[in-house]
Amino acid sequence: MKVKLGTFNLCNLALPHQAFRENKKYSKDEYERKIAWTAKQLVAMDADIVGFQEVFHKAALGEAIKKSRIYDKYSLVVLEETGVSPVVGLVSRYPVLLHESIIDFPQGSLITFGDDCVQIKQFQCPLLKAKIRLPNRKSVIVLVVHLKSKRPLVEQSAKHDAKALALGKAKSLIVRTAEAAALRFILIDELKNNQMPVVVLGDLNDTGQSVTTNIITDSPPSKKLDFEKKKSIWDQFLYSAADLQLKRSHRDVFYTHLHDGHHESLDHILLSEEFSPTNPNRIGFFEYMRVFNDHLIDQKLANEEIPAWQSDHGQVIVSIELY
Repeated sequence: MKVKLGTFNLCNLALPHQAFRENKKYSKDEYERKIAWTAKQLVAMDADIVGFQEVFHKAALGEAIKKSRIYDKYSLVVLEETGVSPVVGLVSRYPVLLHESIIDFPQGSLITFGDDCVQIKQFQCPLLKAKIRLPNRKSVIVLVVHLKSKRPLVEQSAKHDAKALALGKAKSLIVRTAEAAALRFILIDELKNNQMPVVVLGDLNDTGQSVTTNIITDSPPSKKLDFEKKKSIWDQFLYSAADLQLKRSHRDVFYTHLHDGHHESLDHILLSEEFSPTNPNRIGFFEYMRVFNDHLIDQKLANEEIPAWQSDHGQVIVSIELY
């Protein structure tokens, strides 16, 4: 029995003639093209559960899902629209038993230096936590996330000021780091001494080897540790689907985003030990990961841009064989 999970940054999915970032609006034609392109990508992914980022309007996502014609019976959950900032959402072919929005950082997760505290207490984009019943009758906790981007936090009037940009990039990193630590607290509470599997679907806005991503996953145990200590670490560790794929392939190169000539994987699927091939108590195992990125253009080399109706991110899916 196979289950496929995916993550899809939609890049500003909004209804036509309604303002989103920087007062931009889609024409009717641009909107219809975006819906058609999104539906086409969903067909290619054919994932049973998909986490979405950058949703401005639930109705637009619902239209894309219907146009794909691959979801006969499904649950669609989108967090409350703000009209200003994008939110995350989820579609599932399986029953969504519970779901909640998480915006506040967990108790004890604020970053402190001596008596000083970094005054970042909320996720800029609230997380979606859902409990979903899988076809083998077991349940899984799915977290759909979108962490702070690398875009500098700087006033428009100072966007060409080198010093302001340096501070703006530092601020963005601080926000993303605080969000990563808060997310790790949430994950520890879900993972520790708990046999229910956990999956993270999201745009973490950093690579798999970055400090912020490592904060979220933690590090695997050292070979020198005794088994009980290793077991405790494995219990709270998250496996990157990209790393699992690399271990199964002689060679694999993938990326989900292109910026300034750099090929990066910002979009991740993280799996708890219940899906690890090496765990004797697993409920299923990772088969493969696939990235859909043929539409991405290296604008450093090509004199063209990604059309507004496409996404500037690749989509990621994983296939899991359930027992």
